[in-house]
Amino acid sequence: RKDDGDALWDFETNANSSASTEAGVLTAVADEYATFGFKVKGTSSVEYWVNNSLQGSFDSNIPTTELVPTFHIQNGEAARKSMSLDYFICDQELDSSNR
Repeated sequence: RKDDGDALWDFETNANSSASTEAGVLTAVADEYATFGFKVKGTSSVEYWVNNSLQGSFDSNIPTTELVPTFHIQNGEAARKSMSLDYFICDQELDSSNR
């Protein structure tokens, strides 16, 4: 996500109204593309990637139900915003209890 009022992309996971957030994983630049990714490893961790480089992982606040990748633009600054999304791929490892 990118918050209103800053130029930084953040990564966040949410479960049961609690969040884990890593702020400022990349500075947003106009007319420049970036690659973002995440890998869910069961319910034990979520890795997050920026420009094909592993940036870190979370081991808390990971949903145990279906995931819903979400892309949105906040407009609290009342300024024109746009986002180009080429594609996304989601990868989740299943443990033996999920098969």
